[in-house]
Amino acid sequence: MRQELQEIKVHIYEDGSISESELRLLRGLFAGGFGEEEAALLLDLNNVLSDEDLPAAFADLFVEMLAGYVVVDSAVDAARWEWMRSTMLNDNQIDAIELRLLGEIAGRAKAVPESLAQYLK
Repeated sequence: MRQELQEIKVHIYEDGSISESELRLLRGLFAGGFGEEEAALLLDLNNVLSDEDLPAAFADLFVEMLAGYVVVDSAVDAARWEWMRSTMLNDNQIDAIELRLLGEIAGRAKAVPESLAQYLK
């Protein structure tokens, strides 16, 4: 993991919450590129902080970045979706932010795989 991502991850884990300044820092880091490492970080943070009252700005960042990662040219990238699905569901729960993400993916894509559609029923 990139050093700056690792540092912010450790800081957020230690605090047990995410601040507005940390969200701004993440947005800035993601502006330089968003791939599997960055996606994994957001999924990890959501799992660790899921019992906390997460800021709306975190939910917005989570949905925006991950939907953009999975949907490419109005199509769900199968490999990215399968990776995200297995990573996101490693806690065997879909929380409200994750459900919002799935809806956003479905809204951006012309078609969705059944493995995604099943969560939206």
